[in-house]
Amino acid sequence: MIVVNSGILNLSLFSKQRYNSSWCAVSVANGATLRIGGTGTFPANFASRSLALTSTIEYNGLAQTVSAETYGNLTLSSSSGAVVKTMPSTAFTVAGNFYCTPGAGTNVSATAAANIVITGSTTLMPALRSMGEVSHWI
Repeated sequence: MIVVNSGILNLSLFSKQRYNSSWCAVSVANGATLRIGGTGTFPANFASRSLALTSTIEYNGLAQTVSAETYGNLTLSSSSGAVVKTMPSTAFTVAGNFYCTPGAGTNVSATAAANIVITGSTTLMPALRSMGEVSHWI
């Protein structure tokens, strides 16, 4: 079980996976952040995932695959250099804000492979590649 009630849980280079997912959960509370570094992706094989409306998932590593989840806030950033984030091939939702920023690196690029529904604000750095069709409701 991964529970982030407040502050930032930095998974850094670690991969969090469950091999028996029948009772395991990932939960990130309002105002809390789960930071995923290295080439890591969203924790796999958890029976339930609860990402509160004002929670943040930050893919802050190198080349990473973004999981199709219903995010509160979603941030794509780089820990070093220019990186490419692989977006999911199925539609997903960002209930809050979506940010794409270089962070400590120099560039982040991503190409949407499916629709992304964003109900908050969107901040995309100028070097971001085509995001495909993006629905943004205010």
